[in-house]
Amino acid sequence: MADENSIPPNGGEPSANPAASVTPTSKPPVTQTPVATTVTSGMVIAGTYEIEQLINRGGMGEVYRGRNIHTGDPVAMKIVLPALAHDPMIEALFQKEAKVLGRLAHDAIVRYHTYMNPPEIGRPSLIMEFVEGKSLSDRIKEGPMPEAEVRILLARLASGLSRAHGAGVVHRDLSPDNVILEGERVEHAKLIDFGIAKSSMKGDRTLLQGQFAGKFSFVAPEQLGAYDGGIDGRTDIYSLALLMVAACQGKTVSMGGNMVEAVRSRSKVPDVSGVYDGLRPLLAHMLQPNPVNRPASMDAVIAMLEDPSLIPDPLSYAEDHDPDRTIIASTLPAAKGSAPQPAVTSAQFVGIPDPKTTTQPAAGPAKSGKGGMIAAALVGVLAIGGGGAWLAGVFDPAPAPAPAVPDQQAVDTKAAEDAARAAEEAAKAEADRLAAEKQAAADAEKAEAEAAARAAQESANPLDELGRQIAWVKTFNAGECSHISLVSSSNGQVELEGFGTQVEPFSALVSAFKTEFGVEPNVGVRLINDTQCPVLDFMNSLRENRGIAPSLILENQTDVLKSGETVSGRVEGLAGRAVSLFLVNGAGGATNLKPWLSRSSDGTLGFSFTVNLAAGAEPTPQMILAVVTERPVEKLDAVPNGVTARALVPFMTSELDRERQTAIGALRFFRLEN
Repeated sequence: MADENSIPPNGGEPSANPAASVTPTSKPPVTQTPVATTVTSGMVIAGTYEIEQLINRGGMGEVYRGRNIHTGDPVAMKIVLPALAHDPMIEALFQKEAKVLGRLAHDAIVRYHTYMNPPEIGRPSLIMEFVEGKSLSDRIKEGPMPEAEVRILLARLASGLSRAHGAGVVHRDLSPDNVILEGERVEHAKLIDFGIAKSSMKGDRTLLQGQFAGKFSFVAPEQLGAYDGGIDGRTDIYSLALLMVAACQGKTVSMGGNMVEAVRSRSKVPDVSGVYDGLRPLLAHMLQPNPVNRPASMDAVIAMLEDPSLIPDPLSYAEDHDPDRTIIASTLPAAKGSAPQPAVTSAQFVGIPDPKTTTQPAAGPAKSGKGGMIAAALVGVLAIGGGGAWLAGVFDPAPAPAPAVPDQQAVDTKAAEDAARAAEEAAKAEADRLAAEKQAAADAEKAEAEAAARAAQESANPLDELGRQIAWVKTFNAGECSHISLVSSSNGQVELEGFGTQVEPFSALVSAFKTEFGVEPNVGVRLINDTQCPVLDFMNSLRENRGIAPSLILENQTDVLKSGETVSGRVEGLAGRAVSLFLVNGAGGATNLKPWLSRSSDGTLGFSFTVNLAAGAEPTPQMILAVVTERPVEKLDAVPNGVTARALVPFMTSELDRERQTAIGALRFFRLEN
């Protein structure tokens, strides 16, 4: 059997941990966690299984050939590495694999015997059927397989996966290493390693909980976050097709060695020109980027293999609308004098054409005010573009009805009554005016006194107070998927900006801030979608980083923009530092804005692009994320469009760690509507 993981960083087998010493005590005995030890040939565990030899070692575990001493049957023993023996996540991963395999019974799937954590070694272990044979990866290295063998292999693996899918299990990690040809015969092929399998049963969760699972060479687009990241049986259909292409060609298809390349290579059907003519249409169907356009099930794959007439015409495929992806009308800004490029329709929004070469639509009516900051002291915390939409001028009030035509035949008596009533109302209005003036004078006197008190307090040490406020905002916890920043603090007026999926957590912020500083802040709340939450998690991860934050400025008069309106802005305060800029749409799709950046002589970076919302689409929140580093991060600048925030954020984090760079972030919001 083969294990899918690489050699551990230390390149060898971890040393045995020394036995723990126990000091006598008068307290009740405590159950000791078994000490993880190395495994040696001849060792018998659980009084049943004898270790014979090491077959493979990976990053999480070791695979041994063993023997049931009572029956003489050979077994495969997958044992967690000593260093990971007490890692709850790894143990849960092994337990889940045991649970998954225990639910499956098919000749094309390795049989599971038992799961245990034997005290002799103190390491979680899986005992499985031992499959004597060659891995598909070794067979592929020998050269292309005959078409007849590829057909047998495809039908057998599809049958086994159909059984798994019927039990609510998606493999997610299909690769040549995870297929064993028992007796080196394709008709006896078996699937192994369901360790990162995902249950499709309602309420069941993927063990890795959002972390990348699978290998870049064989994963489907949705495993990288495309098409809303939905994983189902069609995910395995895509990966199985890549296995079959490799079997036909005698080599693995190049699908990218990192996230950037992997996403780019899956934006269209991979090259299948090297496969057999009789298999090409089916494999191309299985390799459609959009899961909707692939076969609906493994049973459908088998049926199409037997009857190619069932393979649909590519012209019948659903339009490739990935809601996570922003489609750019042109990869780079068009050269001067070139013709405008047409935008391509997308489900979320499309087209960020070069504003220099694209005719702009007529500007909508100007909206007054910032539309972003809301006086919490007066009206509480309202949602920008939502509860506060009318106040921000997003929706125009209905026109007042025309006055009724007066009755031209009014009698003199009624005219006299009206005149008397008017005189009475005028007298009352004058009394109200005098009262209002008196109250205004009192309010002004009170406000003057309060302003003087605030000025005296700030003059004592305003920088200390500002520093306290900044530190407090950084540590305030508004709950999951939330981010808060201090916009300004001067003369007793504090403006905060909050990002989140709901308003309620920021109401608590207002009260807590006033209790701490004696000032009730104005809070602008930017309501975003769940798919954009990874951006907020990333911003929060940078809060402790030292450095001068850049100024990310949107130059539009309002933060509620119409489809087709140009988004303009600039990044200031870079001081020679590098910046990566991304637009994250309401579906979580990210667009790299590098092609739309231009640098002025003073070092300021400007940007200008046009965003078009699909016809009939609902208003959607948009965020611009600036990531500032001391040196350019080449792979961030090369991130392709079509990446989701869920995939982009861990990639950025890993690249920053790899290059040992500390980042400072800035975030701005606007709302797009038709």
